[in-house]
Amino acid sequence: MKLDARVKERAKRLSPSARRVPFLLRSAVLRLPLVGDDLNRVGRCFRTSKRMHGYFELYDRHLASRRHRPLTILEIGIGGGGDASWAGESLRMWKTWFPRSTVYGIDVAVPDEIDERRIRVLVGSQSDVGFLQRTANEIGPIDLVVDDGSHLPWDTRTTFAALFPHVVPGGFYVIEDLQTSYMPSYGGGPPGVGLTTIALVKELVDGIHHRYFVEAGFVPPTPDPLVGAVHAYDKIVFIEKAR
Repeated sequence: MKLDARVKERAKRLSPSARRVPFLLRSAVLRLPLVGDDLNRVGRCFRTSKRMHGYFELYDRHLASRRHRPLTILEIGIGGGGDASWAGESLRMWKTWFPRSTVYGIDVAVPDEIDERRIRVLVGSQSDVGFLQRTANEIGPIDLVVDDGSHLPWDTRTTFAALFPHVVPGGFYVIEDLQTSYMPSYGGGPPGVGLTTIALVKELVDGIHHRYFVEAGFVPPTPDPLVGAVHAYDKIVFIEKAR
């Protein structure tokens, strides 16, 4: 049995009152030489859904060179899938992989168990512009935003409009699970239907190039030149702030 598998198996046998112990065990494992450098292994230890979506290689590609900087990281949605004992695992993953960074999380409900050094969770909705603005003003500027929240397009657009201006030049705004843009249950549908998250990504690409448009009248979703690049992959996009 692999080392991280043994850690998770041990964690399953712990009582609810010892929910912090799995994190301590995994943290000890991840302090071993080279283990904590591997985002795939870190993610597996913390049982985040990002692993099954294949996101780790892409996060490593764009962010590995910044791992040891003192960054400000904000993730929308703290996960757990309704299981409070595993909520916040993504935040703990970021805390481990970015050993000098402070990690913030936003969700509408937060278990009391999440109270750790370099992790702070704020209770609020990503559809609440006032809350998002207050949060950004308090913790910003922000080096990395990860939107893994409701995946509803109106929430995604609201959050992006409120938070992207607070991302540092050269920083990243990541939106996960773009496949929901094609799902009616998430307000999506076939290409061209509604203001989906995929439509937002396309608008950002148009915004980068809008100065070349022959016809006037196009208004980019963010003031030019805030967006420096749009790195779109299967189910995930990395939006890079212009330097």
